[in-house]
Amino acid sequence: MKDYQKRVVQEGEELSEKMQALGRFILTEKFDELEGYDQDLLKRQLRHMIMYLNVLTKRIGRFKK
Repeated sequence: MKDYQKRVVQEGEELSEKMQALGRFILTEKFDELEGYDQDLLKRQLRHMIMYLNVLTKRIGRFKK
């Protein structure tokens, strides 16, 4: 695997960890205490992270071709 490919794989792994942490946070009482607008922003952030990870996953899948 080339260096840039390794970096993309690592980026995907790190993003996945951050997504899981944010997803867990969204399920907490602490999240419920935030203002509605801030809750909305965090939910949007998670949706964008999911889309970004989907793109990285597709790129990683092409490395194997």
